[in-house]
Amino acid sequence: MHSDTIAAGTVKVLSLLEGFSTVMFLTRSGGGITHARPMAIAARGDDLELQFVTDIDSAKVHEIAQETASQVICQKDGSVYLALTGTSALSQDRERIKAVWNECLRAWFPDGVEDPKICLITFRTLRAEYWDHAGLNKLAYLWEAAKAYVSGDRINTDGSTSHGVVRL
Repeated sequence: MHSDTIAAGTVKVLSLLEGFSTVMFLTRSGGGITHARPMAIAARGDDLELQFVTDIDSAKVHEIAQETASQVICQKDGSVYLALTGTSALSQDRERIKAVWNECLRAWFPDGVEDPKICLITFRTLRAEYWDHAGLNKLAYLWEAAKAYVSGDRINTDGSTSHGVVRL
């Protein structure tokens, strides 16, 4: 994929990701079972890097220590979907934790950024896939669906900007 296409795709995914404060974060256990849980996004980078704050003793931390491959899934109002595939890394670096600290986290970590149980998960996106049927994309999709229904043909989404894949 050409770097201009990657950049445009990254901008598109970033703009869709802005609509989410909480995502489903998926990891795998040693037995290959996928575990999903909602996670609040602590920070996001222009390179589709996401950061989450969690407890060092949580199952997800143990799973990431065994298998770094992970996913992030987002869905909004039945019109915007994101599937991010990548790797996760763990850190207890206090400076990095300070950079994403939010006072709401004190409910889980009473000692603040110095809490010995606080851990930062950094998710690095390697592949992003999106479906955007919001706004004008929704109208275009509905138009194509109506044409397919009336003609008895299958819906044509070729050339649509409502779906895309970005490999980083």
